[in-house]
Amino acid sequence: MNSFFLVDLMGQMGVGTFHRSSLQAAWLCCLLAAQVHSCPDACTKCSQNNQCEECRAGWMLHNNTCVDVDECDTELGVCPANSYCFNTDGSFQCRDCDSACAGCMGSGPARCRKCASGYTLTGSKCLDIDECSDRVLACHGLDEICTNTEGSFRCDCAEGFIHKDGVCVKKQQP
Repeated sequence: MNSFFLVDLMGQMGVGTFHRSSLQAAWLCCLLAAQVHSCPDACTKCSQNNQCEECRAGWMLHNNTCVDVDECDTELGVCPANSYCFNTDGSFQCRDCDSACAGCMGSGPARCRKCASGYTLTGSKCLDIDECSDRVLACHGLDEICTNTEGSFRCDCAEGFIHKDGVCVKKQQP
């Protein structure tokens, strides 16, 4: 019989009381030792009592703790045109502006600096202009149907017509 496991009178296998408590104590001891002697991830150098002394790039030492630097609030977070700075732990990302925006300060059509072509400021958001509902005809051909698209529109031939040489002409019956 294995000394690690004991079989009780009902035939069920279980860990012996002595072994269970010693295993739990050993596991708890190892877990606490790992926590006591570990330096936080953002630190590059810690003192004996785990006080942070130096931080990784993108972090700043404040009261013996590494605090994330918000590069977006500094000159470090420079992003190209039509994108915005998004702070991450220890760094930043440049993310694309919403398609409704011509330049932005954050995510979504409510964070546009200016509306892109085909969009108009409605309330606090840049929203798509429905060119097909405008009073001016968007499609000039007689047999064309206007279809609104995000930021634009297209002219399609009406049913029974096809595009030929830039105009819609009636399909020929076979």
